[in-house]
Amino acid sequence: MQQNENDNIRWEKLEEQLDQPQINPEQEGLSKEERNVLHFFKRLRNRLHPVDEQKSFPLEDGWNSLSARIAMEENTGARKGRFVKWRQFSLVAAAVLLLAVAGIFWMLNKPAGNKQQELAGKTQSTQKADLPPSKQVELILADGSKIELGQKQSITEKNGVGIVASDEKLQYETDVKSDKLLYNTLMVPRGKKSQISLPDGTTVWVNAASKITYPVAFIGATREVTLEGEAYFDVKQNTEKPFIVHTVNIDVEVLGTAFNLNAYAKTIRTTLEKGKVRVKNKTASIELMPGEQAMYDLQSAQMKKAPVYTRLFTGWKDGELYLEDLTLREITEQLSRDFDYEFEFAEASLKELRFTVDMAAADNLQAVLDHISSTTEGLRFSVNGRLVSISR
Repeated sequence: MQQNENDNIRWEKLEEQLDQPQINPEQEGLSKEERNVLHFFKRLRNRLHPVDEQKSFPLEDGWNSLSARIAMEENTGARKGRFVKWRQFSLVAAAVLLLAVAGIFWMLNKPAGNKQQELAGKTQSTQKADLPPSKQVELILADGSKIELGQKQSITEKNGVGIVASDEKLQYETDVKSDKLLYNTLMVPRGKKSQISLPDGTTVWVNAASKITYPVAFIGATREVTLEGEAYFDVKQNTEKPFIVHTVNIDVEVLGTAFNLNAYAKTIRTTLEKGKVRVKNKTASIELMPGEQAMYDLQSAQMKKAPVYTRLFTGWKDGELYLEDLTLREITEQLSRDFDYEFEFAEASLKELRFTVDMAAADNLQAVLDHISSTTEGLRFSVNGRLVSISR
């Protein structure tokens, strides 16, 4: 008799962790399977309703019901021969179905008074906060000339490399033969994101307030770029030419992989989605497998790794916003960078309010402010130009 995968999941332990604002799977001894289930339910609950309403959630009952349905379908004669493929599909279907089931569960149990609070929070933003960014994405060519990127245009570098450019995407001519390294630099301001297709076929998503320098044609034994800020790399595999990203005090070396590198703050985080990377500095080296993150502390010069739910660190490139248990001060620092706004607080105590923000589509500041204000009664965001005043 085949053992049920759910027998290995400690549901009581997960229910305890679901109510914790911060989770350290390594310290709590959760298995990879348990971490995945926990992160799924945590994100699901955050999206369904505000933090102050998070009451009992049908973890084991919901998961077991869906698993039983999947098992029943798998064991029917018509599907036995396609067990593996059906199981993979079933797990995806289970996640989608569980989202719908849990949504209905919440709607039926939602306190009646919450709608008034939610609407009150949303109407307290006094001005639409979707002004265009004050600066444009800028491309610096090898000769030092600067080009502001807006409408689609064609550019030719000194060595004849063709570039198709706009503020959202740069496309370099591939497989260019050159005997001299010429470097371009892409400057992405606050409130903007951009994407580059490098000449080797590597794709890079560059986040707001970031800068990346790279050759217009890769020559020699390696492919090397330099990053300030944050970027997601989907590296074209080439076992003969390792791809190396240089940032503050560390290098990330890969052959062919997809990973996120965040070098904004005092801790540099390298998060691996697929493939394999090596993160190193002058004294240490760490190899990452998919689902792991390397953290390098600039002050202590210490480096360590831990298992993580990678989507929390890579979703930004697809317009998602996930901030787990951060103070309002920390949240506004990121929003200032992402949307190019300044924030001021009427009271210092407001800076220490803590929130979890989980949005599948966070393409404008107003939507984010409405989301935050709906979770705390009386919290007010007043937008005037590019200044957001916070009070209650």
